[in-house]
Amino acid sequence: MGLAALFLVVYWLVLRPVKNQALAAFRQLPGRVTGQLAPATVGGTALGETRGTIEGGENRASQLKRLLSEKVKAEPESASRLVQGWVQVENKR
Repeated sequence: MGLAALFLVVYWLVLRPVKNQALAAFRQLPGRVTGQLAPATVGGTALGETRGTIEGGENRASQLKRLLSEKVKAEPESASRLVQGWVQVENKR
């Protein structure tokens, strides 16, 4: 009983605010990423004007890959911490 009460207190005081803050940050990401991506031209057409969905998807993926590699080069410490976190989560499974 005491352990459950302790968990509830920790949840309400620590975990819930952190969760809410993380969710708010994730909601803002699509707007930030879209604002940072410049309209790419491939074959004389803008990225949004591509004819095929696969072709557009490949262009979008390459653009996101380029943006991610630039972010990792600019902030290697935070990227390495992120990867270390992923590895630790996988090792716990």
